[in-house]
Amino acid sequence: MKYKPIIGSILVWISYVLAFLMLTVLLQSLKDIFIVFSKEDNSYAFGYLMGTLIGYSIFIGIIYFLYSFGKKLKKQ
Repeated sequence: MKYKPIIGSILVWISYVLAFLMLTVLLQSLKDIFIVFSKEDNSYAFGYLMGTLIGYSIFIGIIYFLYSFGKKLKKQ
């Protein structure tokens, strides 16, 4: 199919855009995490940190899947 390289390059570019958006959101959430840990009553800070890390790991997995699938389609 002649459209596979085009679809693959679109998927790779979508993964680049999502990675850039994730970096900007990560910087914002790091600021929020430091604010939460700097307060006196930070009993929920560990849960907030773990939820943030789990969310980012899922998002990184989606970005990696899009990137690798796009690269595989571009080679065909």
